[in-house]
Formats: sequence, structure tokens, C-alpha cells
Amino acid sequence: MYKIAIVGISNKPNCSPMDDTTNTGKIINMIIEYFPEIEFYKTNLVNFAPLNELGKLRYPTKQEVNDNIPFLFIYT
Repeated sequence: MYKIAIVGISNKPNCSPMDDTTNTGKIINMIIEYFPEIEFYKTNLVNFAPLNELGKLRYPTKQEVNDNIPFLFIYT
């Protein structure tokens, strides 16, 4: 059995990782449906929605990514 990890950047506000309400989530979930024999893990570099001072989604900082790296290895 193959195992594949799909890692996004971050969640959108009020969404789970690779949520079907996002364009990325829709694409990833369609790919997963085509390969039922493969075990997929979906997560993000940071497991929260990083927002700027105006409440808009921003890229996570290097420190935020570094702080969340240990969580990427939970399933190994």
C-alpha cells in the first residue's frame, strides 16, 4: 500500500485542512477519489489560518512554520 502526504500552506479561516469549500481542497479530494488504493494524509504547514492586522489571510511566517514542523511527523 502506498502512503502519500499532501501538505498545504495553511487553513482558510473557519475551514479544515484541504476543505472542500476551497479550490485546493476540491482538487485534492477529486485526486484522492481516483486512487482508493492509496492512503492519503492531508495537513498544512501551519494548522491555523494566519491573519494580518486587517483580518485577511496571509502567508505564515518562517517561525510559525518552524513551530509546526513537529506536527507533520505525527503519522510517520
